Amino acid sequence: MFWDQPWDISAAISHCRSTWNVSPRPLWPTVNYGGKRIEASSNIVFSNGEYDPWQGGGVLANITDSIHAVFIPGGAHHIDFMWSTDLDPPAVIDARTQERNIIRKWVEDAYNRNRNRNRKENTSAHAYAYKRRDTRKATRARAKCLVQSA
Repeated sequence: MFWDQPWDISAAISHCRSTWNVSPRPLWPTVNYGGKRIEASSNIVFSNGEYDPWQGGGVLANITDSIHAVFIPGGAHHIDFMWSTDLDPPAVIDARTQERNIIRKWVEDAYNRNRNRNRKENTSAHAYAYKRRDTRKATRARAKCLVQSA
């Protein structure tokens, strides 16, 4: 299908300089994003189809609890991102379900973290308000006793 064309990085850089007056930085993505060492990242789904031309460089296995790989047997590039149709193969439907469930869990986890944080903040604020109210009540009661005993 494709003729043999060896990759020559020097020729590619030279071509970019002469054509667009820019110098590509071939290692920039690896330096900037860490290459395949992305364990510190979170909430990423990598989907790869069996016939995806990028599959060879793709993430094909889960890396952490929040970096997931979804493999689509018989799938092509971005097939899971296309609109759903009655002709979708079961593997694509399953991949979309997996992706939806993973993302739903992230949203629920974030919601619960925020809700718990707000509860703690509200509890602290309420406790402070009750303590302040009780202190004012006690101060008024003491003042009342002092006035009555005088």
